[in-house]
Amino acid sequence: MSITPIDARLDLVLKRELAVPVNLVWRGLTEPELVKQWFCPKPWQTTECRIDLRPGGEFYTNMQGPNGEGHAGASCFLEIVPQERLVWTSSLLP
Repeated sequence: MSITPIDARLDLVLKRELAVPVNLVWRGLTEPELVKQWFCPKPWQTTECRIDLRPGGEFYTNMQGPNGEGHAGASCFLEIVPQERLVWTSSLLP
């Protein structure tokens, strides 16, 4: 078995500048009840969100569509610097 090296050129990096206090953005990314308010596009709803905010911890969401369809997803936190940096991947599960 061989392992393919990770190509950093294929990473997706999102950077946004918002006119919002950092603590509110941080809460919106790390508090399940707040994540549920914005995480998926309408008319879908995020019906479940679990956040274990530590390196190796889980970020899990379950979304429900208007016709009963659903989608669940889990990610793993890689790096957490409170109020500054939040890194996770969907490639590794907790």
